[in-house]
Amino acid sequence: MADKRAPIGKPATSGTPPRSAPDGVPPAARGSGAGPRLQRSFPRRIDVLDDLFAFVAVFLTTAEVDPHAAFDFEFILEEMFTNMVKYNRGGSGEIGVELERLGDRVRIRLTDSGVTPFDPSHLPAADTSSPLADRKVGGLGVHLVRQMAESLTYEHRDGTNIVTVVKRLEA
Repeated sequence: MADKRAPIGKPATSGTPPRSAPDGVPPAARGSGAGPRLQRSFPRRIDVLDDLFAFVAVFLTTAEVDPHAAFDFEFILEEMFTNMVKYNRGGSGEIGVELERLGDRVRIRLTDSGVTPFDPSHLPAADTSSPLADRKVGGLGVHLVRQMAESLTYEHRDGTNIVTVVKRLEA
């Protein structure tokens, strides 16, 4: 039986330059030269995480990013993707994922259409000081993404949630 899944990654071919603010890229990163950009849509299901991780691996190779950075990118994408699957109400289509190298940073952008607004960038800080039994469930994943990333931004436009995470690459 033939494999009916979409290709792991495809270069962006729109020919349009990256949007200006708000694009999640700190001003210090502008002008550092855009590198490879891969984008793909994934079904709105948790069971596609292995495909998502394979997409990350292709990107890291294409963008010449140290493979030791894979854990950070996989964690960030898993957290943001699963939050979209679980909490973005009304979504029935696919979730778009775009990875782009911008000099010493990587921009991760997830788009989810036909959904109600859900802004992970304004979730309250996770309680990391109380005993585990006293903590409210939820929020720790986004807290860890904030710690790993340089920025986490959100935009809701025309029924689409757009979450952008920028991660600085280690030297």
